[in-house]
Amino acid sequence: MVDVIGGDPFERYLEGPLRGKPKKNALSVFPSLETVVVAAGTHGDCLNLMVSAATARGNPVSIPSLTLDRVDAIARADTLLVRKDDHVMEHVFRGVALLEDAFPGKEDRIRYLDAGDPVVWDAARRRGELWRLNPPAHTRKEMERAIRDAMVRLGTDVIYFYDARSGTRYVTKDVLTSLLQLSPERQQACAREIVDYAARRNRNDNPEVALFNTVATPQGDLRAILSCFERSIDVEVDHDFTQSWTPAMYRTLLGEDHREEDDLGLCPEMKMQVKWREGAYVSDGLHVHKCASKRIRGMITNFHAQRPLRFINIGQIVESSSTRVIESGRREVYIAALGRDEGIDVHVVRMQDWDMWHDLDRGENVDFASFHADEYQNYTLNCRNLAMRLGATCEEMTPFVVKERYDGSNKAHTGKEIDAHYVVRPYIHGTATDKIAADHWKDPAFVEAAARLLGKHTAANMIIGRGRKRNGGIEVYFNDGDEYFTLKDGVPVDVKLGDPSGCFRDVERSFSEMRCDYESRLSHLFDAGAQYRSLFVDALVQEYTRIRDAYLHDPESYNHFPITATGNPERPHIDERPQGAGWHFRDRMKQASEALKRLESTTPQQMADAWR
Repeated sequence: MVDVIGGDPFERYLEGPLRGKPKKNALSVFPSLETVVVAAGTHGDCLNLMVSAATARGNPVSIPSLTLDRVDAIARADTLLVRKDDHVMEHVFRGVALLEDAFPGKEDRIRYLDAGDPVVWDAARRRGELWRLNPPAHTRKEMERAIRDAMVRLGTDVIYFYDARSGTRYVTKDVLTSLLQLSPERQQACAREIVDYAARRNRNDNPEVALFNTVATPQGDLRAILSCFERSIDVEVDHDFTQSWTPAMYRTLLGEDHREEDDLGLCPEMKMQVKWREGAYVSDGLHVHKCASKRIRGMITNFHAQRPLRFINIGQIVESSSTRVIESGRREVYIAALGRDEGIDVHVVRMQDWDMWHDLDRGENVDFASFHADEYQNYTLNCRNLAMRLGATCEEMTPFVVKERYDGSNKAHTGKEIDAHYVVRPYIHGTATDKIAADHWKDPAFVEAAARLLGKHTAANMIIGRGRKRNGGIEVYFNDGDEYFTLKDGVPVDVKLGDPSGCFRDVERSFSEMRCDYESRLSHLFDAGAQYRSLFVDALVQEYTRIRDAYLHDPESYNHFPITATGNPERPHIDERPQGAGWHFRDRMKQASEALKRLESTTPQQMADAWR
């Protein structure tokens, strides 16, 4: 049983400038004593409370031994931020476990500071706990919220901005100016507090209080302290929450260097787009965190059953790199970093767009939603297989199913356990073709290689007709975030298609009619010079010829992909619903035959004429 001294760190101010913020923001965990101490002041106050409590228990302890044992945390907003300080991470993990026991129901609110520390990063990764790293702000508004969450008091009217990593509380020029409105007695108390705490050093040998944006040491009364800002480092950041002050204060308080892009080899457009979820590690069995959702738990179990893991971290992509307007259906995409004995494999997990949840939201019954979801998964895999036969450079996709609890708009089925389908493919370590920096298109070696690769890719993309009907016409899926260049020495050596969505939807138009839509997506290439357009067209026609010849050599093998549903064969009547009552993916798969007819009837010379 964990002993908690000092009250609840989640108790909030109900009014005043710190309304909604924790009343007591300092916590120290003493694993050897199985005790958590909470205080309104500093971690030094927590230490003194622990000494007093141990003495009262008849078990006096020395301050040096407690200092070595103590794991410090900070209450901020609705989160407890745990510092590593000079501990080994195993000791920090013991402190976190005690915090979980001390505050049940708040386990998902405990985070690690120092995300940029490679020791913290690596230890969290190996426990499947990248989700515990304190996430950075993505926008200015998020920066401001994080800064406001860092506002604390020590005992007087002074409001400080608390750097949880160093333990220093910063006071700003604007705060000091506002204190001049107080009575002389309260002004004196504020000045004494600032001067007193500025002279103290914490366990990291940092001052408990410092002035922000100046190296001066506070002395004297408030006006004397305020005069220190005449020697400010940068006059542009003298005033709170201005254009320059906000990023400067954020970097001071919370400027974490997150490392997933470097350590996992994620592309630049993934920067700050991964929201890590609960993971797992293996030690005498698979340990999945208790906060993991049913879906995440199922994914982890599936990965481990496929090939044994050492650890796994799963992160949800916050925003797609594709520039397309999102269609209906579920679009969640995850990154899975799988730690195995031989190293780390990174995979993409894509939830099925139209799944049971989607159909239940549309008012369908459970039987039809289940059958339809199975059929759609089968359909997407068939599309991908045929697209690869027709030149698309996709990665291998493996289908899976997990259970989840339905909580959508169809209240008749709330709480029911349903299937969630998804596919897994290897992560493509490259750069999206539509995110290439402008300077690359000025490099002749880059543009020449890109012209040839994009020519080959365009041939396959036109054949399989990736796109969708929209606003009375066809929107082409091409060069909009799904294709990736693999670079070597700054030059593209391969192009991969990450998501083969929209296959065989643009099958009614001729290649001549499609050309303009593709040209509009290739302006960077064609603007680089006429010679590159020539290279592009040559590569396109050569690849088109190769694909067409392979098809004409054995056309029957392209027409025998399985198109039966993977659902329960006991329910064939469901597939006989009238048109309009649901999508019929067997009918949609038949559109592939139209694409094959167009391929057969269009000669390489006609394709060349369409582009030249």
